[in-house]
Amino acid sequence: MSDPAKWYHNFSYSLNSTLSNRMTHTLDRADSLFSDEVKNKFQTNVGIRYNDKLFGFLTVSPYLNYSEDWTTLYQKPVMNAAGDSALVDSSGNLILDEVSGFKRRGRFDLGTRASTTLYGVFNINIWRLKALRHTVNMSLNYIYRPDQSNNPDYVFSGIGTDGKTHTYDYFESTLLGRTPASENQTFDMNFNHHFEVKTTQSNGDEKKTHILNLQHSIDFLADSLHSSLIKASSTIRDLPGGMSLKMDARFDPYAYTVKEDGSGVNRINKLTLPRITSFKVGDGPAAETPGGSPQRKGCGPGGFIGGQRRSFFRRFPGSRGRGRCRVLGLAGHRRTLVHLFGQQSPRCQEPASGKYQPEGKSDPQMVRKLSDKFRRAGTEDHRPAYPVDKGPALLDPVA
Repeated sequence: MSDPAKWYHNFSYSLNSTLSNRMTHTLDRADSLFSDEVKNKFQTNVGIRYNDKLFGFLTVSPYLNYSEDWTTLYQKPVMNAAGDSALVDSSGNLILDEVSGFKRRGRFDLGTRASTTLYGVFNINIWRLKALRHTVNMSLNYIYRPDQSNNPDYVFSGIGTDGKTHTYDYFESTLLGRTPASENQTFDMNFNHHFEVKTTQSNGDEKKTHILNLQHSIDFLADSLHSSLIKASSTIRDLPGGMSLKMDARFDPYAYTVKEDGSGVNRINKLTLPRITSFKVGDGPAAETPGGSPQRKGCGPGGFIGGQRRSFFRRFPGSRGRGRCRVLGLAGHRRTLVHLFGQQSPRCQEPASGKYQPEGKSDPQMVRKLSDKFRRAGTEDHRPAYPVDKGPALLDPVA
């Protein structure tokens, strides 16, 4: 019979070390001579973590990570004869000297995580729909990493011969990288929602299907806009032809104002009804609403739908960019969905230059497959409106 579990059995640790030595052999074409640059490091990382469940439902996991960094080749500023000032060249930069000697640095970070899972089941019993299950995974996280740039063994700080204050990280030119120069704290709460339904099949069997996933977080240390975007995703499986359709959307819970030049939006620190900022079906580019990110381009709420693996976007013939966006996709379906949101997208309008810029090339073989699948499914509009040998261009207005 084994001994009962003790509290110290909940501790776990990790230990790994890395030894690297790198030499660069460079030819100087000016004098046809070779120069060698040698760098090395020996790095050891130790981590310890404690996992325990409190009150039967709250999992707590504090941890501590420590790194020991060693090198034998580094650079340091050259001091004057008196040793009270660092030499500076005519450009105001420190004059550095190569040092072959042992140099060490210690770094650490710590944090804790508290997580739990809540379940909710709603018995519906409407036709074949029997129940809805809502699972919420919540976690509270705190991470702390100190500022170690004030350690004189890691970072030089002193007066130069030009009378100005200069700083130099001894590890900057090594394989170990710079010393953490600012205090970093993270304190946030993450939420992950899963929605599943239980249905009854025609043969009497029960089937569980995942229908929606929502993710969002709250950053307690942010100056403003503490809440993140809400990410939603869903996958529809067992479509005709054995296909599946994945949908992704982003929602912004904050109000916004449009910039005066119309180039984008400014988010306001005021919670409101979440508005959709991007939408994607399949693996095609995401659609964007007027209040979305100005950096992302594509068909906005003028609408799109994607295929199993890719989407093709083009304008209706003769629309000169002012009509609705037409999308060829969903091979195996009986209809092509057009104009998803029922309004014209500003992104689909013709720009002032009247020109359109192709963003990529299509796959003619995929185009033929899409056309064949539409034809077999009995779709009347199965012929692409472009030459099959060339394929459609992904068109987007030139900014």
